[in-house]
Amino acid sequence: MNKLNEKVWSRDGQIIPDVREKLLILANKVADEVATLVEIKHIYFTGSLATYHWTPLSDIDLHIIVKILEDHTDNTLSEYFDLICKLFNSQHNIFIKGYKVEVNMKEEEKFFEGKAAYDLINNKWVHEPKPATRDLDDPEVIHITKIYQKKIDHLIAINASVKEAKALKNEIKEMRTKGLEEGGEYGIGNLVFKRLRNTEYLSKIFDYWRRLEDKQLSLEKYNFKKHINTSL
Repeated sequence: MNKLNEKVWSRDGQIIPDVREKLLILANKVADEVATLVEIKHIYFTGSLATYHWTPLSDIDLHIIVKILEDHTDNTLSEYFDLICKLFNSQHNIFIKGYKVEVNMKEEEKFFEGKAAYDLINNKWVHEPKPATRDLDDPEVIHITKIYQKKIDHLIAINASVKEAKALKNEIKEMRTKGLEEGGEYGIGNLVFKRLRNTEYLSKIFDYWRRLEDKQLSLEKYNFKKHINTSL
């Protein structure tokens, strides 16, 4: 892609007003549902739909940055915010201009080099998007993606342990973080992560790991293998 998505952005690079209005309403709703008293500092539109690298499968990444108005340990609240947003995202299917909205809440936004972000409150770019240097069809991205797809298929085929499944999940997560730090949205690690997500391999490894954990936490014995959908 060599231009921003016309459903979301105007020709001058500003967000379309009704899109902005809906996202601001949504951000405030999410913040209101948090039990801890917080104050919204920033609301950012980020991710691939804020770049030239959007695809029909892109999400609207809505990042809500808050100030905590009560005394809590940072670690506890970070995990709490993650849980609230995961529950919200799993229980709601909110679409704007045909794209699903994914919410995320945290205390600060780390702006990696090359990461585009639009400030919805002030209605202006914090970091403007740059022309893509790579995309999801880059040969190196495809090559590394295939390596991880084989790793995931092999892990499931040998009935790997919870520990092994978790280790692979963490490896993929760390790969994405490193990619964002080194190359922003177009970093190899981030693009491989997105290709794994688009091909449903991320959900495949997550579902396998979750089912293993469920088995460990259950008292009844059952045929675990029959519950795994290996056709994913």
